Formats: sequence, structure tokens, C-alpha cells
Amino acid sequence: MHKTLLIMAAGMGSRYGGLKQIDAVGPTGEYLIDYSVYDAWQAGFDKVVFVIREDFADVFKEHFAHHICADKMEFQFVNQRLDDLPAGCPVNADRTKPWGTGHAVWTAREVIHEPFAVISADDFYGREAFVTVAHFLDQLPPDSHNHYAVVGYQLGNTLSENGWVARGLLKTDSSGFLTSIHEHTKIGRVDDKIVSRDKHDVDHPLSPNRLVSMVMFAFTPDIFPELEQSFIKFCQQAANDPGMEFFTPNVVNELVQSGQTKMQVLPTNSTWFGVTYHQDKEKTVLMLAQLTSEGVYPNSLLASN
Repeated sequence: MHKTLLIMAAGMGSRYGGLKQIDAVGPTGEYLIDYSVYDAWQAGFDKVVFVIREDFADVFKEHFAHHICADKMEFQFVNQRLDDLPAGCPVNADRTKPWGTGHAVWTAREVIHEPFAVISADDFYGREAFVTVAHFLDQLPPDSHNHYAVVGYQLGNTLSENGWVARGLLKTDSSGFLTSIHEHTKIGRVDDKIVSRDKHDVDHPLSPNRLVSMVMFAFTPDIFPELEQSFIKFCQQAANDPGMEFFTPNVVNELVQSGQTKMQVLPTNSTWFGVTYHQDKEKTVLMLAQLTSEGVYPNSLLASN
């Protein structure tokens, strides 16, 4: 089965302090996203759709023209434009921030016609996670509708040493299907315990084994009209707030809660690392160097090096 990887790479990097999508972290100048592309190819994906911003599109395309998978996979680039909106959504002239992950996925509606996975550009997901989600997509019947999946990471494997992180806590039924995603925006370690700090600055302990979403989803193209209908409703709420964002997990939660879709939770033992904060970069560089020295990745993912 043809499988596509959609990579959301249009974020602003406000906590990081720059464009982390195009920050070199690998031994020969690789971006973090290069490793996701390589892992996806190893797992059997044959197409990558990059959702990017127009202001760094040329740099991005030039970089990936030299990726060692460039002649093995189809690469497509889609600009996430602020004025690319469904009919009936007013353009907010004051908005400069991208609309969010839900809009990023919807932006690719015209170039994806096959089952696909979704990830973020600033996260390292691990090869096992890609193999797991690829297996799920391969098992879907050709006419599958409204049957999706989310990869569930153990919370203890997803924390930054340099600040709070946002994670979607997953709840499942006895068959391993999602019943809800509850987004917690301030999760971290306090006195050797993992806690979620609420808006009243009260800490709530969490188990390191709790499954959480790292926004790694598996969809079929029938998700696009669902996203569009939800985005139209969102636009009505966000008409006067240029900072509000439209998030994929919120849409998933609504679909699951209403019974419109079934979403399987795919557990993984992979350890996340990434560049949420600029201070995360040093550890990320060391981890990628170690994985390269162990032979998990070639000495360079860029064909020109």
C-alpha cells in the first residue's frame, strides 16, 4: 500500500527562539526532520509531504534535494498560508501566526489521496514508532473510513530537561481504542516526580508509564472534510483573536467522543527527544551523533556530504 508521511514544519519556534525546522543538529548539517524522513523510508513510506512557510521554502527545498532519500521517495511541498481557508471563514488581517496543526494537516488536502501519517518537524520519534504506524496503515482495508490511530508514548520518555512541555494524555477502553485526549500544557519533573501544573499552579502527579500523544497520527483522506467542518466552526470562535490555534487533537477528541470515528492507540517504547527549547539542542546533537556512531543512521543523510 502506498503510504505518505505528512510533516508539519510551518511553526514559528517561539519557545525555541528561531526556526528550529532548519537548524542543523546532525553530524553533517542534518535537520532533525531528516531523521524522520529516513526512518519513514525504512518503515516503507514512499512519499513525504512537507507543510512549510513560504518565507523559508527555497532553503527547505534546496536542502531536501540533497537528502539521500530524494531519489527513493516522492517529495512534495505545500505552503501553509494564512489566507488558505474554507469558504465562509473570514481572513483576519491582524494574524501573523500559523493557524495550528489542524489547519496544517488540512492544507495538504489536495496532494494526499492515500493513507498517511502525521508528525511534527521538531520531534525525534524513533524508528519503532514509524514501523508501528506503517504496520497499522498497511493493515487497513482499501475502502477504510473513519478508522484512525495515534501513537502512544510513555510519558517518562517524552520530557524535556529544560522546561515544561505540552502533552495529550490518552485514555483508552479495554480494547485499546481511544476514548479521549486531554491536553495538558505544563508537564515536567518537580522533585523527581512528574507532574501536570494547572492554571492555579497546583501540581498533579502523573505516572511515567501514562500514554501520551506526541501528535503522531495515522489517517485516511476522509479526515480532510472533518477537519474542514471543524475549522469553519473554529473560525467563528477565533474571528477576533489572532492568537487562537486549531489543533488536530481537539478535532480527534470531538470525533471520538461523538462516535464518528474509531481511533486505535498504538503503544511504542520509543524515546522522544527534540528541540522544544534552545537548550535542548545540545542533547539532541549528542543523541544523533551516538545513533550515527552505532550505525542506526548513515554517516550522512545528505547526499552531497
